[in-house]
Amino acid sequence: MPNSKYLIRNTEYRIPNTGFTLIELLIVMAIMGILATLLVGGFQTAQMRGRDSQRKSDLKELSNSLELFYNDYGLYPADSSGLIVGCPYLSSGSSIPCSWGAGQFTDNKTTYFKKMPSDPSGAQIYFYRVVPGSGNKKYQVFAHLENPKDPGCLNGNCASPGVSYACGSGRICNFAITSANTGPTELYTVCSIPYTVSRMKKYLAQNTKYSIPNTAYRILHTGFTLIELLVVISIIGILTTLVLANLNAARERGRDAQRKSDLHTIQTALRLYYNDTGSYPGNDGNSQIVGCGSKDSRTSCPWAGVWTTTEGAIYANPLPKDPLDVPTDTVNDYRYASVDADNYILEACLENKSDAKGIGTTSLTWCPSGWEYVVKP
Repeated sequence: MPNSKYLIRNTEYRIPNTGFTLIELLIVMAIMGILATLLVGGFQTAQMRGRDSQRKSDLKELSNSLELFYNDYGLYPADSSGLIVGCPYLSSGSSIPCSWGAGQFTDNKTTYFKKMPSDPSGAQIYFYRVVPGSGNKKYQVFAHLENPKDPGCLNGNCASPGVSYACGSGRICNFAITSANTGPTELYTVCSIPYTVSRMKKYLAQNTKYSIPNTAYRILHTGFTLIELLVVISIIGILTTLVLANLNAARERGRDAQRKSDLHTIQTALRLYYNDTGSYPGNDGNSQIVGCGSKDSRTSCPWAGVWTTTEGAIYANPLPKDPLDVPTDTVNDYRYASVDADNYILEACLENKSDAKGIGTTSLTWCPSGWEYVVKP
């Protein structure tokens, strides 16, 4: 029999547990849950705002097209179940309503909108109407914004905008662009929208017969090991990198949508100038429009400034500028170039190089991404 003095009793020697304890797992899961909630929530909000920016851009471009149509015919096209009747528009005969996302708004002479826009979500629609009794002199175009805190909502209240038209199943229109001589609620029968507010009941006090005394269980806490910390930090780092990359991409797409809308707004102003003068304006050395001031001595119109002439015409107030424009340089500025009296080139630098409507450019000093959006007459 072995000498008893060398025996190690099992109860006196214990190997410490170096794995994850229950408390450690709960803490890690809670931290990752909070981070995921914050980051994913921010990403979804950015996507939502990007879609709302696209909706505003679409309605602004529609408004520009409708004003061009009015400039040609002295009235706005009729409506049919929320659609613009103008694909094509026939001054004599039956015009055809324009489907959102498919039709071409044209009178077979002038193309006012190459392809009618559609709501970016696919689950909502835009809504167009001519104010009854106005002789097609007033119009309203509506959309539903997803961001409940958007300051552009009708009546400053996205949930109760004061109008009752539907921009999709279960979606009340809450944003509008109208002709200058009307408002979004003119000749509306405002319907009250009932709603219910659910209330949470207070939890009942926990029955003491189910309580577990603290002394019943004891958990051995050994702290985080180096490997555990490295694993947690790596997971959090990967999650943060992926979510922030998508968040930045969503913001870029939102700014690009604004740039496209701006160029179409400038295109409309150029068309009005052309109608008044018989030619498009020239450009200066900074690629700005030379169309302000007197008829005999036109001056440059700075981006974000008012495009007006001494003859009393106001073509843009203000002229749009790039969302990332810095006044001290020309990087990302919009660029205008006059080709001849009947042609011009209008450019904007896009951030998203995968934008299907963009084209490549070699002017990297002006456009670091090498991807631009171009508008011509």
